[in-house]
Amino acid sequence: MEVLMDNAWAGIDAGKEFHWARVVGIEGKTLLSRKVENDEADLHKLIGEVLPLAEEITWATDQPGGTVALLLALLWERNQKVVYIPGLSVDRARDTYRGESKTDAQDAYVIAEQARMRGDFIRPEASILTSLPGMGPVLGAEFLVAAGDLSAFSSADQLAAYAGLVPAAHDSGKRTGNDHRMRGGNKVLKRAFYQSAFASLRTSPVSRAYYDRKRREGKRHTQAVIALARRRVNVLWAMLRDGTTYKAPSAA
Repeated sequence: MEVLMDNAWAGIDAGKEFHWARVVGIEGKTLLSRKVENDEADLHKLIGEVLPLAEEITWATDQPGGTVALLLALLWERNQKVVYIPGLSVDRARDTYRGESKTDAQDAYVIAEQARMRGDFIRPEASILTSLPGMGPVLGAEFLVAAGDLSAFSSADQLAAYAGLVPAAHDSGKRTGNDHRMRGGNKVLKRAFYQSAFASLRTSPVSRAYYDRKRREGKRHTQAVIALARRRVNVLWAMLRDGTTYKAPSAA
């Protein structure tokens, strides 16, 4: 029986319709190189081809989300290690491979080699997102796809507004505080926040306490979950900004 090597590194040069995957071993020898359609069937097939190559696989991608979000979700479900190689690092490293033209396969090789030779690259938002109670791999992937480039948002308020989670006031006369959720917004992003907030009620005492408080204040179930979802936007924004995973507040 063939003995697996201890480690291998899979570089993914991400694209909208397809990626290129290239796997290297300890000495940088290519173990696998192929075009991968960006659909669930072919991505599952790729993972099935790569996992038997080594005891531990480190997956490296040049995007933290967006077009590679589906692959990230499938890898998270299998508890695979994924690191993010910034595009600038790939561009700089490519210059060391002179004499080779720029191709998707070559870029995937550079990404894999950078992951193999360096240990200082960060893991993408996966570990941060999925540490938030209720935000599993599927909803985390939906978040990455819907939110797009997170650098486009300068605050949690902007992210919440884009998701349609900022309430619009409908006060009249002596009636105040009659807020309703804003119509519109990114429906997929709103769903990711809403569903994760709802799921967190079963696993997070902090979320449950906040939800119960809103119910005691007279809010209906849906209103209370939306309020919780909006509150969690602030929490997730701070986590992504600081690069930290979720930690439940200490009991008073």
